[in-house]
Amino acid sequence: MSDREKSPASVNEADDNNEAEQEITNPGNNLYVANLAHRVTETELNDLFAKFGRLEKCEVITDPISRESRGFAFVTFEDVRDANDAVQELNGKDIQGRRIRVEHARRKRGHTKTPGRYLGPRLASVKYGLVIVTPEITTIAVITMIVDTAVIMDAAMTMIVVVTTIAVLVVDSSIHIELLDMAQSIESWYYSMPEITRFYLSVIFLTTALSTFGFLNPKTLYLDFDLVLERFQIWRLVTCFMYLGGFSFNFLMQLMILVNYSSRLEEAPFQGGGGATADYAFMLFFGAVIMWGAAFFLDFPFLGPALIFMIVYVWSRRNATTPVAIWGFQFEGLYLPWALIAFTVLIGGNPIMDICGVVAGHLYYFLLEVLPNLKGWRVLQTPQIFIKLFPPAIHPAAPQSARPESGPRYTWGSGRRLGD
Repeated sequence: MSDREKSPASVNEADDNNEAEQEITNPGNNLYVANLAHRVTETELNDLFAKFGRLEKCEVITDPISRESRGFAFVTFEDVRDANDAVQELNGKDIQGRRIRVEHARRKRGHTKTPGRYLGPRLASVKYGLVIVTPEITTIAVITMIVDTAVIMDAAMTMIVVVTTIAVLVVDSSIHIELLDMAQSIESWYYSMPEITRFYLSVIFLTTALSTFGFLNPKTLYLDFDLVLERFQIWRLVTCFMYLGGFSFNFLMQLMILVNYSSRLEEAPFQGGGGATADYAFMLFFGAVIMWGAAFFLDFPFLGPALIFMIVYVWSRRNATTPVAIWGFQFEGLYLPWALIAFTVLIGGNPIMDICGVVAGHLYYFLLEVLPNLKGWRVLQTPQIFIKLFPPAIHPAAPQSARPESGPRYTWGSGRRLGD
């Protein structure tokens, strides 16, 4: 039997016995991907791949690491030799003035990668792929008069957004500041936040600043279970919650939501039995575990937006009748998560991370608040390790002289000496 007459199953079996082989050896109707500038039309893509395969689908996808938008063309090759021919002919080809290069992508345990590049879940269903990479393309979206660049901004623009972020956060916290004592007011506002909210906000801001100025590579932060399990890069389980992308309008919105609703939720008493801060820390850990499970199957590289949305959802359930005003509309707090999801869809975003946060938040709220009231079962209790890390605040007793008297006071007079 010749190579072209072999069945896909037989070739797959042979490939499983040779994991180290880097060449594409999987014929059949598997999908291969070409990464092209999204300005290239579908007709041009059809003409480009006509001699090699059949164009299946075109769409624009945002790279989760670089935040840049690229056009992807999903192509079916009938034979592995056609795919290799495409590699040889397309490598170095100019498309609309952009020189492209071709890389081999391999799938391993549900994750598809190329050297130095994360492709996300789009290739998770195929075993091999071809990736044609173009130079970076800047995508600009204007939302409420704020320019949102999908790539790292220059230093001047970064400083403008940093100052704007701080100013909006301070104003949102109802702290009225004057120009001369701005630094003192910002410091007071910062230390007035609960400790977990303050720490999480600081870590997110510091991570974004370091990555923006080139001191930290976001590729060292994203969640990759292959790297976690095989190379013991355990820190990725934590750092995937610390990066929200570059300084942008979306970054500003995420911080505003975090400061506003995380502070309120952390200061409110829970039913976990460990004190407000310990219970809140356990809630975040519970949500992180749920999101790790979702990321294992859905290839989410960063989970910070989902965790923030979980905070919003839990707050909305615990404050269902609290009035909320956003974008000029006023409604009850119960509908806040759905309003944010609707806004994400309206501007063309993908709400999958928001939905993941809703699922994690609802599961936590149901087990903590609903199930004990329905069945009397207390499934969630804050573990002692969280209580030891975040002990409940103990207010010292007032001095004896400062304590109010429990009963009425009497005036006994000056008194007399005995015998007088």
